[in-house]
Amino acid sequence: MRIYVALMVLLCVLPVLAETPQPYSSSLDGDPIAVNNTQLRPAHSKRQVDFAQWTLVGADAAMRGLDIYSTRRMLECSCNHEKFLPDWVSRSTPALVGLEGAIVIGNYELGTFLERHHHARLARLVPAIDAVQVAPWAIHNLFLPSH
Repeated sequence: MRIYVALMVLLCVLPVLAETPQPYSSSLDGDPIAVNNTQLRPAHSKRQVDFAQWTLVGADAAMRGLDIYSTRRMLECSCNHEKFLPDWVSRSTPALVGLEGAIVIGNYELGTFLERHHHARLARLVPAIDAVQVAPWAIHNLFLPSH
């Protein structure tokens, strides 16, 4: 089980560390708008979510999907019980899917908010932390008896 957690950490940390540098020039060469032949964007404009952010959100969604599957599989046996969620959520597939989906969407929205405020590394860290913290529970549930 530790190898899965180590693999998830490795897959999530590498895109977080890879940040594209911002262009910098000490002289504006007489043009107050352009820096190094690139246009400056206004502070209020939307920034595009990059490939690393999409990869981490996808990894987070995949871990949440695995958590849904493993929780439903684990609860097939009457000897198993959900540790954190109430029964009305864990025993209902639509409620569980809605909860996990809302968490993924919330992480994506928080990441885009941080990206708009020029915190790219922190924006990448949000879904990575969530995916890493849910992975051990999802994998643990797969090894519990299901019948």
